[in-house]
Amino acid sequence: MIQDANPALISHATSNINNHVGPRYYHPMSKPPEDKCGYQFPPDFEVTGEGCGTSKGPHYSSCYRTTWNDYDRCVWHAKTDEPKPIDELKNVRERSSCRELNSQNGPAELLDGAHLPSASIDGLSDLDGCYLRRANLRDVHFSEGSCKRAVFADANLADGWFRGTNFSGASLSQSSLKETTLKGANLTGCKLEDAHLERTNLLDTTLVDIRLYGATLTEVKINEETEFDDKCVYDPKYDIKSDADIPEMEMTNQLIKAAGQYRLLEQLARASAFPDMERNNFIRRKDIHRRQHREDGRWRRWIQASISRWVLLYGESPWRIIGSSWAIIVIFGILYSIVGGITVTTKPATHAFDLPQLVSFSVPVPIETLLINLYFSIVTFTTLGYGDIQPSNGATQALAGVESLLGAVLIALLVFVLGRRAAR
Repeated sequence: MIQDANPALISHATSNINNHVGPRYYHPMSKPPEDKCGYQFPPDFEVTGEGCGTSKGPHYSSCYRTTWNDYDRCVWHAKTDEPKPIDELKNVRERSSCRELNSQNGPAELLDGAHLPSASIDGLSDLDGCYLRRANLRDVHFSEGSCKRAVFADANLADGWFRGTNFSGASLSQSSLKETTLKGANLTGCKLEDAHLERTNLLDTTLVDIRLYGATLTEVKINEETEFDDKCVYDPKYDIKSDADIPEMEMTNQLIKAAGQYRLLEQLARASAFPDMERNNFIRRKDIHRRQHREDGRWRRWIQASISRWVLLYGESPWRIIGSSWAIIVIFGILYSIVGGITVTTKPATHAFDLPQLVSFSVPVPIETLLINLYFSIVTFTTLGYGDIQPSNGATQALAGVESLLGAVLIALLVFVLGRRAAR
């Protein structure tokens, strides 16, 4: 059971000490019997002169399990690298009915500071809802296990074997997952903030609704079966309904975290040679930056980012550039027709095959005028300038100058985007 600064919880936990058999937790200010473990979490807990405690953690408690063998701690907390019998680990756990009751208001069971290096705990059935903060689970084997909603904050899971284990809703914040095998594991809704993942095996892993801000991803292994969200949970667009309810300061922090997670996933995709995943996360990150410009009132940068977004998709879509180019050509062709049109300067002899009379037809004058102006718009945009047509007045000359500049810029951008995609 849990005892913390809440007097009601302390009273409830104290009564449980006398009413059931199994692991119990007493208030840290009291002294445990000699045959009890007495492990205290957090280890840096201090009692003030007024009888109140101060701690960095949200709970403080002491283990009331019986000491194990010749150690002054229980089997869970004994500092030894020798194998710990799975039956003895199970025998001193809370009963499943108690864990279910505890989990309604807090941790199902307190196993903080557990010391189980190189242990095989496949027979523990589950660790659902347990607190294992600062636990040493290095090289632990727990395949196909269940750790739903468990808290592994600041725990050491390096070299662990958790193949197929269900970590949904668990917290792995600040934990070490160096060379940990999580192949086929379910990490849906996991908190991995400030976690250290180095050469971690995430093949076939489900990584939906995860929080990765501040995490370190080095040589992490993923494959096409590794499942990610299209949007990260920090992204305001992840839950559009609640967007309007987010306070301004919280929105700022959320945008910073969203940009950070997209950057992490972008780097992971680049290192794993997944260009589509890299591209999607890059676009999401730039969208977040555009949103930050708007939230902070940086309107000039927001306009620049918006143009980049809709004209060339931040340099990721050649088709956006081609579509924008055709839109400019059509718009300017119509404008030429409105503001004065163009003048055909030469009428050279026509050299072409004569088509049969069956396909001959006459084009209405307005459509012919528009087609000639579109032709002029095309040669102006592409800066070809055949010399057979020229602007008829100052307005069309100004428009032609603007269009030729836009054409040069968009053609250069198209070459850049195509080269960038080819380099990937």
